[in-house]
Amino acid sequence: MQELSLSNDIRIPAIQCIAISKRTNLPGDGISWFINIVDYNTRSPSQQKEFLDAMLAEIYLFPYWREVLNVLGLDPIHIDLQEDLDKATIIQSGGESESHRKFKEFVSKNPLVLGLKDSLPDGILEHVLPSADVIDILFIDQSLKIGVEVKSHISPPEDILRGIFQCVKYKHLIEAKQIIDNELPNSRVILALEGKLPEKFTMAKNLLGIEVIDNIQMSKAKLK
Repeated sequence: MQELSLSNDIRIPAIQCIAISKRTNLPGDGISWFINIVDYNTRSPSQQKEFLDAMLAEIYLFPYWREVLNVLGLDPIHIDLQEDLDKATIIQSGGESESHRKFKEFVSKNPLVLGLKDSLPDGILEHVLPSADVIDILFIDQSLKIGVEVKSHISPPEDILRGIFQCVKYKHLIEAKQIIDNELPNSRVILALEGKLPEKFTMAKNLLGIEVIDNIQMSKAKLK
């Protein structure tokens, strides 16, 4: 990609940053070759994530991808999520399902399934944010607040898409509360899925910078 240029004045962003590890939600160590940042691999995960978010914004705002595709002889892929978005806006009623309750409680006692430290205290269930929004789970790791929205195996695609947008909201709310409390904004928000993330939502997840951990099996982890 570095050798491909549309003009001397246009630099193509390192699209390789989009390919991230499912375990760390970060690109592999080899990404430093593409982004030309010598100390990238020595930075902390949070510093790498901050840099990655800036790179992703540059990638998504780059206005000449269609021209790049033309040079490469490729056709753009069109993904239409309008039907799912319309369904996601329909307000749900009927209360919490038993599947959701069990999965939520399981995840709150098993931070390891999210790649978090097993030594963390149990997550706080149904944590109420200052806006009166309620996040399923909140883990506290010293100054780091980790919010988790869970979707059980019975969640339909539109509910999973709704969860992606909920995570966007929760991250801003958690960090807003930290700022009001005179703390440095330091948070992660994870969408935890008992089932698999629908492939068609991968682009939305990446565009919005949401951490998703899917295929979490309750039978393969041990309760504390």
